[in-house]
Amino acid sequence: MSEFIITLLFGWLGVHKFIQKKYGLGILYFFTLGLFGIGWLIDTITAFMRMTNGNHQISEIKQSNVSSGDVRSSGKQLIKSFDTVIVGTFAKSSKYPDEKREDQIFRIRKNAKLDLEFWRYKGDPAYYVCDCGTDVGCIRAELAKIIYDEYNDCEFVVTALEKVMDNSNECMTYKIRIDIYR
Repeated sequence: MSEFIITLLFGWLGVHKFIQKKYGLGILYFFTLGLFGIGWLIDTITAFMRMTNGNHQISEIKQSNVSSGDVRSSGKQLIKSFDTVIVGTFAKSSKYPDEKREDQIFRIRKNAKLDLEFWRYKGDPAYYVCDCGTDVGCIRAELAKIIYDEYNDCEFVVTALEKVMDNSNECMTYKIRIDIYR
C-alpha cells in the first residue's frame, strides 16, 4: 500500500524511482514532472494493481503456446509462466559458504538464463536459483510446492528480469520469470 501512496502523491517528482534505486529515472521524472504526467500515471496504475492483487511476489502471467523458433524446434510448448523474486539473497551461499549471495546477485545481467536445482528443505520440495553453478537464493516455498507437485516432469527456463530491493531484509534480489515447457 505504501508503494501506491508514494507513487500517487510523489510519483510526479520521481520519488518512487529513487526508492527503487533507479536514480536516472528519478532525475528524469523530477525534471519532466513524471514524464509529463504519463509515466507517473502508468506507474500509479501499476502500483494500484499490485496493491489490489495483494502485492503477491508470485503471479501467474500467461498460459499460451510457444511461438519462438528455438523452443518450437524442440517440440515443447510453454504451458505456464511465473514471475517471482529470488528469496534468501541476504544469506551466504549454501553450496559455497565463503560467498555472499547478494554479491552474486550484482553479477547477474538482465535477461540472463539461470537454473533451478531441486533439493529438500525439512522434507519439503525446494529449489535453488543458480547462476553458473552457484546458488544465489531460492524460490518461495509455496511456488516450489506448486512446481514440484504440478510440473515436476517439465522443463524450466529461468530468466533474470530486473534487480529489485528486498526491503524486509535490506538487500538486493532479482525478479525472475520461470517459464515451464512440456
